[in-house]
Amino acid sequence: ASRISATVTSSRISPGTARRSEETARAIASPTRLVCPPAARPSAIAIPSSLVATFAAMHYMGFTLNIITLLALTLVVGIVIDDAVIVLENIFRFMEEKDMPPMQAAVEGTREIGLAVLASSLSLIAVFLPVAFMGGIVGRFMNSFGVTMAFAIAVSVLVAFTLTPMLS
Repeated sequence: ASRISATVTSSRISPGTARRSEETARAIASPTRLVCPPAARPSAIAIPSSLVATFAAMHYMGFTLNIITLLALTLVVGIVIDDAVIVLENIFRFMEEKDMPPMQAAVEGTREIGLAVLASSLSLIAVFLPVAFMGGIVGRFMNSFGVTMAFAIAVSVLVAFTLTPMLS
């Protein structure tokens, strides 16, 4: 950074232009700043962490990546994002409207919205888990779908209550 400012101050460039060029150089040097803005980082980390944990459960249960499990993983991405974004928005609301520091806003914001996120996720688990216990030929196909959905939703709640507040 000092090399950039030394070069800029020796030429006839205004301080505003110098600051913008220094910010551009930092952004180019750090690809994560270009790829993922700070507000999107918790959501961008919530999806892979939830899906990796779901892959581990699928491996433990002996499921393969087939059309049914891929359908479950595709559907659950929206639920994972929904849980993370709801918690994240409430944390940012506490920081902006109530002028709380980030740590306190994360605790209070998650505490306030926690019951609603937990209730919606438990109702989704209550819908998809019985699908895993269907009988007959259809039950053999839908077993992997129901278990994959239920576990991914449970991990999504865990990530929304732990990882998302830490990253906000």
